[in-house]
Amino acid sequence: MNPLALFQQHRAEFRGRPIPGFTVEVLPDLCRGTALNVGEEGWISYAQLDPDTTGARIDEQVRYFARIGQAFEWKVYDFDTPASLKERLEARGFDCGEPEAFLILALDTWSDDRRGPTDVRIVKIRDEDGIRDFVSVQEAVWERRFPTDFARYRREFQATRDTTTFFCAYAGDQPVAAGRIEFPDGLSFASLWTGSVVPTMRGRGVYSALLAARLAEAKAHGYRFVTVDAAPMSRPILLRKGFQPICWTYPMRLRT
Repeated sequence: MNPLALFQQHRAEFRGRPIPGFTVEVLPDLCRGTALNVGEEGWISYAQLDPDTTGARIDEQVRYFARIGQAFEWKVYDFDTPASLKERLEARGFDCGEPEAFLILALDTWSDDRRGPTDVRIVKIRDEDGIRDFVSVQEAVWERRFPTDFARYRREFQATRDTTTFFCAYAGDQPVAAGRIEFPDGLSFASLWTGSVVPTMRGRGVYSALLAARLAEAKAHGYRFVTVDAAPMSRPILLRKGFQPICWTYPMRLRT
């Protein structure tokens, strides 16, 4: 797979897609999402800025979100322009969070292997109780409360039943892992999000079983590719499963 060509195809398909809970604007040189719900962040991505006016464009976006009183993340990819965008954002008061690897799997190269621990079951979430379990996994993984997540995921669950599938893994009745997969209508790429396993269950194949369930869902929906922003813990597993590295991505936020 050609990383740049795949990224360009992904960018072309994703730049203007509707996202529940956001007003999405496709501007000539970037894509901007404004959160519609109180307490949630906006975002900027897929920047293709003129090097001569990059500083001014950064300042314009900062002023826009300041005017509406909304925090935001500027997601920078290695293929964004100018090549120095990350450094230019840092010079204007942004800090970079932990970089993630943008990976893509061609589903025709993946063979379905759902072996996992026999005492763990992977199920599709079908109601609000499942969403509570989904959030409880995130809170156990990150060891802190996420007070707005239940409302946010419940809205997404209700609004995107045909385009997003939530999964939870259970050991007995205890939720021990969770993740979701999005199926943007009419696009080539499904995307993985929030794949997490509680610390006490790691190293037993739960993550791989959760991954296999989501990839099988993508294959059943007829998608060609699956994308993921891979954190350090999941990256080695995903690479072993056939995901290919495309580029690095950097979450940039204004210093507070």
